[in-house]
Amino acid sequence: MTSIKLRRTAIIVVIAASAALTAMGEEKLVLLPVNFGSRGAFGSEFRTELVIHNRGSVAVVLRGVDDICVLSACVDTDPYATVIPPGTTQTHFQNTGRPGQFIKVPVDSELEYNLRAHDISRSAYSLGTEIPVVPEDEFIEGPFSLLSVFNGDTARARIRVYGFEQGMVRVRIIEQYSGRVLEERSVELRIPTPAYFPEYGMEFMSSYGEIADLPFGADQALRIELESEALNGRVWAFATMTNNTSQEITLATPYRTTANSLPLEQPTRQAP
Repeated sequence: MTSIKLRRTAIIVVIAASAALTAMGEEKLVLLPVNFGSRGAFGSEFRTELVIHNRGSVAVVLRGVDDICVLSACVDTDPYATVIPPGTTQTHFQNTGRPGQFIKVPVDSELEYNLRAHDISRSAYSLGTEIPVVPEDEFIEGPFSLLSVFNGDTARARIRVYGFEQGMVRVRIIEQYSGRVLEERSVELRIPTPAYFPEYGMEFMSSYGEIADLPFGADQALRIELESEALNGRVWAFATMTNNTSQEITLATPYRTTANSLPLEQPTRQAP
């Protein structure tokens, strides 16, 4: 009886998936800044967990991540598409191991997201940190800042920068309260070669660059100013600060304004 139920479930899933894929319309990009599992410093072992809830009344096809099959009778109609039925919440998505991953969802979908990074070696002490999930219209044109970034004896900081295309981003590292410029440099955004995707999977890769060697200070606050060097270029960035004792992660994210974040047409992807 159980095997019959599983087969029926699999048939229903395949039919729903085929119908939803046929009905796909205009899509928008949504950035998952991190989607990985890796070992870090001081014995840490970080994992990310993505949870998506479909608040709408119709099934939604999400492209760019694959769900982990938990039924022996599962049939995968598209390795880069996941169907989320109305009113359901799903997790168990595959980690790609790549920084900067886009997913594509219908523009009129009603999806809610939670992306959490946590250190499984210290799960008894912390549930982790929520990572922003970033729709394409929140990428920023023009200069913007990350405030209260600390890099010193207490915590190690990393600046992570994302874009639609390869190019350069201008970065100024500034003492937050004195305004003294400590350093100016450019960071190259590149689209990484995929480890798990075939060639067509490049549409799901954002361009990415990072700064892991910020000036080391006595836990002084830094302001990180960023601006794409490309004409009409849009980027998004955030800082992660990881406590050297607890491995707890604190974030610094951009403040979104109508002046620096406006609706945009579907970005043109540039070949790597």
